[in-house]
Amino acid sequence: MACLRCGSGWTTRKGKDMVSCPECCKQQRCKARKQGRLPTSEIKTCERCGQQFDAVGGNAILLSRHCATCKPLARSEYLAKRKAEIATGQRNVKPQNKRPARECVRCGKKLKKDQSKFCGNECFAEARKDGSQPWDRTNQLESVWHRGGLWASAPSRKPVREILTSFQSFMRSLNRMYRKATESLRPCKVCGCPCGKRLCSDECRQANADKAAANERAARKRYRKTAGKHFKQRAKRYGVEYVRFPKTLVFERDNYICQLCKTPVLEAARYRKSDGKIHMKSPTIDHIIPMSKGGPHTPDNCQTACFGCNSKKGSRRIGQLRLALR
Repeated sequence: MACLRCGSGWTTRKGKDMVSCPECCKQQRCKARKQGRLPTSEIKTCERCGQQFDAVGGNAILLSRHCATCKPLARSEYLAKRKAEIATGQRNVKPQNKRPARECVRCGKKLKKDQSKFCGNECFAEARKDGSQPWDRTNQLESVWHRGGLWASAPSRKPVREILTSFQSFMRSLNRMYRKATESLRPCKVCGCPCGKRLCSDECRQANADKAAANERAARKRYRKTAGKHFKQRAKRYGVEYVRFPKTLVFERDNYICQLCKTPVLEAARYRKSDGKIHMKSPTIDHIIPMSKGGPHTPDNCQTACFGCNSKKGSRRIGQLRLALR
């Protein structure tokens, strides 16, 4: 059992190998001192005066060599020795590449870290008066604008341009935030629980679908009651002439071609198996003059039309002279 990094005899509390022991890891030393496995202080001997002193803390135990009295003296002696070695050429010091100090373009005063061109408002105002500094600072503050965000620069044309171009996206994000904040207050449509959803569960979805189907059946029943189930009832309701004849008579006369869009229709009505809806090219009887406008139910007033065109036409007088729908 030993440390896997340095090979010392340190082990964990469970007796397993340590990846890094307190002798090779500063964090492990700190942890071991907090757990009481290492001492928090140590008595050491000063290398300058020979007196013993108490070193408290991990860094002091590891690095301290002088007592509190000799420490500043040892530091000053080391700096004097180092300076003498540099002067005699015994020690080589790498030159530091320091950036030149930035100066104000107006008065030559040294600039601070947050100043880029002028030392204050007085130099900036004088530069504006004599014309050396333009009033629009867009180009000058390009880097500040990019680094600081939308409102980081001084007033210029750029913030106004950004606001105008990004106003729609800002409003979209604002609406999105408002919708997200108010979703928690929206109750369920069926049970009314404040879940933040339109329909909270499968039971509510099924109940809502059943309710919609019942409403659709009721609306269809009301329409049939007012408009009539077939042409005879509609003719009686509107008080127009009614002549009984087969639908195929009109279909064969028009050669199964829709008189509104001039395209062929199916020979019989067809319905989709998935949802039971009628095919858009199913043949239907269309009244040239609608029965609600006084048109009779006779072969002369009837024409072939596909279900789609007949639904779009409704009770309007389109196709009275059997012209194609433009």
